[in-house]
Formats: sequence, C-alpha cells, structure tokens
Amino acid sequence: LGGDVTPTSNQLQFGSVALSNNVQLQSNGGTIGLGSGVAGNNRDLTIVTTGGATSTGDITGVKVLTTNAGTGTLSANSVSANIASLGGNVTTAAGQTYATSTTFTQDVTLTGGAGSTLSLGQANSSGGARNVTTSAGTTDIQSTGTNLGTLDVTGNLTTHGIVIATTVDVSGGASLGGDVVSSAGNQSYGGTTLTADSTLTAMAGAGSIGTGAITGAGHSLTLNGVATIGNTTGVAALTANNNLSAGAITAASATLNGNTTSSGALTTTGNLTTATGKTLNAASVSVGGNSSLGGNVTTTTTQAYSGAMALTGPG
Repeated sequence: LGGDVTPTSNQLQFGSVALSNNVQLQSNGGTIGLGSGVAGNNRDLTIVTTGGATSTGDITGVKVLTTNAGTGTLSANSVSANIASLGGNVTTAAGQTYATSTTFTQDVTLTGGAGSTLSLGQANSSGGARNVTTSAGTTDIQSTGTNLGTLDVTGNLTTHGIVIATTVDVSGGASLGGDVVSSAGNQSYGGTTLTADSTLTAMAGAGSIGTGAITGAGHSLTLNGVATIGNTTGVAALTANNNLSAGAITAASATLNGNTTSSGALTTTGNLTTATGKTLNAASVSVGGNSSLGGNVTTTTTQAYSGAMALTGPG
C-alpha cells in the first residue's frame, strides 16, 4: 500500500499488507482485516475504526503506529513499531515492542501472550493522565514513564528510570531501575528487586507502599509512605520515612523515621538511626556500626551494638 484506504462500505479486508508509504486505513464502524500480517518497511500506519483490526500474523517494521481514540482492539500475533500512539487496546498472542516511545491518548489495555514481553520504550500520556492496564509475562518500561493514570500490571514490571503515575499495582515482581511516584494513590508489588538506587513515594509520603520480599542487590531504597514489606536483603541504605512493617531486614545501614516493626531480625553491617520518639520492635537487633536511637527498642531475643551509641530521644 502506498496511500490511504477508506472504503465506501464498512468492511476493509486484505490478504496481507506491505507499506511503501505512510498509510491510513479507515473503516466506518467495521473491522479491518490485515490478513497474514503487515510489513511496515519503516513507514507510518494509522488505523481508524471502532470495529477494530485483526491480523493472523505479525505487524512488524512500522515506524509510527497510531490507533485513534475510539478505535477498537488491534489484534495480531505480535506487534513491533518504533513509536506508538495508542487510543485503543492492543491484544497479541506473543509480545509487543514499541522501541522508542508509547503515548497513550486514551485509557488503554495491552495484552500479550503468556510469558511474553510488552516493551514500551518511554511511556507517557497525552491529553491527561491515561490509565494503562497490561497483562503479559513482563511489562518493560525501557525509559521513563510519566503522566500516567493508574498503572495496573498483571505479571511482572521492569523499569529503567523514573515512573510517575496516579497509582501503581503490580501483581508479580518488580525490577526497579529508578524512582516510582504514585501521586494520588498507593503502590503494590508482589516483590521487588532493585537494579538502581530507588525511592518509592506514595501520595507525597501519606499513601501506602506494599511489596513482598525485597532484593537490594547492593542498591539503596527509600520508602516515602506507610510501608508493609517482606524480608529485605542486600539493600545498601534503607530509609523509611513513615511507619514500617517488615519481615527480616538486612541492610548496610538503616534510617527509620517512623515506628518500625520487624517480624524477624534487623541486621545492619553499618549504622542504625531511629528518629526521636519512634519505636523499633524486632525479633532481634544487630548493628555493625554506630547507633543513634531516638526511641525505645524492644526485641524478643538479643540486641547487639558494635559501635558507638548516641541516645537522642526526648529526655
């Protein structure tokens, strides 16, 4: 195809499609059949139809893929484009790749096959914060994610930079390569692995943050919100700026600025700091560095402090 196609009827069917120019396919309420696939040849493809578009094969090599607001679901075996502007849902049997960026112009659901990856490049919204729902093995935001509404991920989430959304809900594990900000709601993860120093902020610190086990991999983690976390290992510097309920905690250092309850041992190879008037309850406490304690420390077994101790509580 080397030009736009708009049929007089509401049906548009092809055996297969190869683009030789930028093309818009429009069907007034009917479906667009893309046959056995689309070879984009680094051309733009725009799809306009409330009835959706379907291919039994792959949509590959598209430079800019656009589905307009109100467009029905685009279905294919897989979809690959350099840039995507999505106003409708996309469902694939395999994965989806939008290498450079994905702009959501409406609330959108992206669905991939079991174990597949949805690669979004840089993810952002246009015309307001749009809700993004994904379902696949992994949703991978390969750059930043900004101005998103509710980010609802069924499966795992991988990030490589800051993500800003109204709320964040991940059913599987999260591999976080940067900060996550939920401006108007909470954050929830099945578990968390850090690939960079990360700060999680929920409602400017007043919201809740929930995650299963945390693997720090030598990176630092700051929690701005009322946090409930699983066992934590390998964190460089753990900072909790609100109340914290945790499993066992192992970190190079810990700064606890709210009341903290650990169902296991709290172990630091370096310093431990608790804020003035804030309590720490744990099965045991072992501090390899210095301790600055602003409130009571209660354990069911032992407490061991290797370095200097400063008591900063009200007195």
